[in-house]
Amino acid sequence: MLEIKKYLTDGTKNFRIDSVQDGSAAFILAELAMQDKLKRPILYITRDNVELDNLAYNLKFTLPAATVLLFPAWDCLPYD
Repeated sequence: MLEIKKYLTDGTKNFRIDSVQDGSAAFILAELAMQDKLKRPILYITRDNVELDNLAYNLKFTLPAATVLLFPAWDCLPYD
């Protein structure tokens, strides 16, 4: 979490966090949202729709006042 705080305070506009353990993404995103004084939008990409549904459910529990927009995967491969 210390590295996240550094990005939020040093004026970095964009940064990337990867290798997040299953089940902990909602807590990391909640921490980001609560510490970001600029209230920037957060984009989190999941590997599949099951993980997307689980994350949305956990975010509603962790941040009940937050607006969560879901963009489910298309049911086709690129260039089909």
